[in-house]
Amino acid sequence: MLSFRTIEEASVGLFRYAMHGKKVRFRVRSRYGCYKTQRMIFKLMASDAGTGRQGDFWDAEINGILYDSFDNEKKSNGWYYATLHRQQGKKDFAKMKKANKIMKAAEARIKESAHSDYEIIRAVNDYLVALVEYDYDDHLRSHYYWTAFINHSVQCDGYAGAFYKMLRDLGVGCRMIYSEDHAFNLVRCDGRWYWSDCCWSDGGEVSDDQWFLKGEKHFPLEGHHLPTMKYRKQLKSYNISYEDYSTV
Repeated sequence: MLSFRTIEEASVGLFRYAMHGKKVRFRVRSRYGCYKTQRMIFKLMASDAGTGRQGDFWDAEINGILYDSFDNEKKSNGWYYATLHRQQGKKDFAKMKKANKIMKAAEARIKESAHSDYEIIRAVNDYLVALVEYDYDDHLRSHYYWTAFINHSVQCDGYAGAFYKMLRDLGVGCRMIYSEDHAFNLVRCDGRWYWSDCCWSDGGEVSDDQWFLKGEKHFPLEGHHLPTMKYRKQLKSYNISYEDYSTV
């Protein structure tokens, strides 16, 4: 059993296990009740994830771990005891490995014909729109990027995660942004940053460009597109275009 002296220490230690599909029994010193301790650990795990080159991806993966992945909670003599279960099992990791091969093959094809930032972003957007459909049944796995390449049916964070992963692999700057109930992207094209929502652009086999490479003028940050406070603070340092991207 792992032992942590503080909630902060537990969040860092458990993050590594959660990312590698581990089931781990642990205890942590806490003066709070079980529910609050669990929520604090989860919040700190997500907060720690949102930094570094692949921060947004790890942040999304952490969000894929449900709150009920902690079980057998109890408090005893100042210690909080629980077991952390990674929601993705061995079969899911095998699917992820297969999805990565499919994704890499698609990226290789894109590299052959797309060279500028715009050409790469356009190709990735159109590839995902043609490949994926929105999952209205809200299956658990539809929130992971790899499901886009295996089941071809995901929700907004599945779209945004796949878009993020492919663009980063192809050398294009991209962020994965969350609102309270949606996920979308901020992407760097020719030195400026633009908003894109691959999920809302999915009009079937052809992309609806109403949500593709938009400036702040036509992509109001409100409602489903209002970033959470965590991202609003970060976005102040970005050179986000007011006008939409234009190839003219």
